[in-house]
Order: sequence, then structure tokens, then C-alpha cells
Amino acid sequence: MPTPSTPSRCQTTAMTTTTTTAPQDPFFFGYGSLVNRATHSYPDAAPAQITGWRRVWVHTPARDLAFLSVRPSPGSQIDGLIAAVPGGDWAALDVREFAYSRHPVATDATRHDRGRALALSLYAVPEPESATSSHRHPILLS
Repeated sequence: MPTPSTPSRCQTTAMTTTTTTAPQDPFFFGYGSLVNRATHSYPDAAPAQITGWRRVWVHTPARDLAFLSVRPSPGSQIDGLIAAVPGGDWAALDVREFAYSRHPVATDATRHDRGRALALSLYAVPEPESATSSHRHPILLS
């Protein structure tokens, strides 16, 4: 925990929140709701692409509705967003993405403008725990 003499990684003012990231901080790749910056405040966000994955709609016992996930798919590409996870503290993000498992992503499978290799992970519903959407598990449109 920061002390008054130790700078905080996150500083909040009345108008803005500033978060600094360290070069070793891991990043997540978001392809669904995590692309919407209004739903989170993870820093150092930027557009990115990932190859070898495709989007799929699935349902699990965790939810009645279908929701977006990804599956490995050679030759496919997904546009999304990367953002840093300061200090590698995944706890809040893991809670938010409770129906998903976090998976590491190969550095050569991503394109972004950060100018260095990043430790990246994405969230996907484990295949054994999911099924495709159906009339009993509809896809909601926004």
C-alpha cells in the first residue's frame, strides 16, 4: 500500500483519474463489452487485432442469456482493444468476467501500436461449459 512518500500508481483528482503503467504490466485483449471504455477504467487502452481467434455467441449455466465469447480459429482475426492491468492485479477483472476463463495470447498473434511485446490475455468461456445460443438462450441486441 502506498505511503505518503510512495507515489501511487493511480491518482484521482476531482476531474480526472490518471493511472501509470509499468513496462512489465500485463494487458488484456477485449473483444466485446471490454471494448467499451465507458464500462471500465483500465489504462493505456488502444485498438488492437488478434489472429487465430473468432467470436462466437454461447450460453452457460452461469447465465440465461447468450453472451459473446471467442474460440481458436486459424486464419481468423478479431478487432478489439488492449488495456493494461496495473501491477498484474487481475482480481477485479476476473470478478467482472466470472463466466469466462483467462487465457494467455501469443505475442505474435496480436497487432497493436505499443511498440513492444506485451504479455496479453483474453477471456473466453471454456468450451466444455458452453453451448451455442438458442431460443431458450437468446442473444440480446442493444
